[in-house]
Amino acid sequence: MPPLPPKQISPPQTFNEKLLPAHPASSIAPLIGALIVIALVIFGGLYFWGSFLNQQHNVSPLPLIPADTSSQTAL
Repeated sequence: MPPLPPKQISPPQTFNEKLLPAHPASSIAPLIGALIVIALVIFGGLYFWGSFLNQQHNVSPLPLIPADTSSQTAL
């Protein structure tokens, strides 16, 4: 009888490989997350830039001029 070929041994599977089926990785979720983070940074920068510009152009309030109460008659 001729000798049998050596048995092929597969590498051991990890715990995740046993539970989760193999599927191709999707790159759309990280892209959407990155776009959301970039949009938040841009809107935050515009908010603080507008606040800075408002502080520069802040006009001091008008001085208080009291009313002339001498012409009013008492009832």
